[in-house]
Amino acid sequence: MKRLARRTLALLSAASVLAALGCSDSTGPKANSSMTPQEALAVASGMMTEIGKARSASTTSVSVDCTNGGKISGSANITSTVNSAGTGSITGSLTVTPQGCKVSNGTKLITVGGQLTFDFSMNLNQNAPVGDIVWHGKGNLTWDDGNCDIDYTVRASPTTGHGSITGTFCGATLNGSA
Repeated sequence: MKRLARRTLALLSAASVLAALGCSDSTGPKANSSMTPQEALAVASGMMTEIGKARSASTTSVSVDCTNGGKISGSANITSTVNSAGTGSITGSLTVTPQGCKVSNGTKLITVGGQLTFDFSMNLNQNAPVGDIVWHGKGNLTWDDGNCDIDYTVRASPTTGHGSITGTFCGATLNGSA
């Protein structure tokens, strides 16, 4: 069951970044930033790749080295009420703090800090997801000359293959469905 929860966490984090990349607008990061909206989203995508390394952690404590230097630390908490028939719910949260984590914005390495919290929930029936899987990301990314806030929710229906994203990501308004 933990493997299913970790796979779900990885899938949702990747889906949320892809959705955010497709929904950016020209409002971009806050005025105290020198990153363009595209750069901010590229950095966010890079951060999700680095955070994705933590999904294989077997403890509630998270500590991973970033590919290009720095690290990400934090904690994960997954709660399951799934019974032996595969029916119940899985909820979880992941709180991470990048510490000098270097990610690429496409043209250069950016040293990222901040604090991010991700929550998710899903229901299962006979080990198959039912209803929407909900993923919520919130927090702040910082770098040498700027910062931006994120606060978004992704809803995905495994039965229909459709989903939606709402909220904000580094100043970009997210409001889309697929």
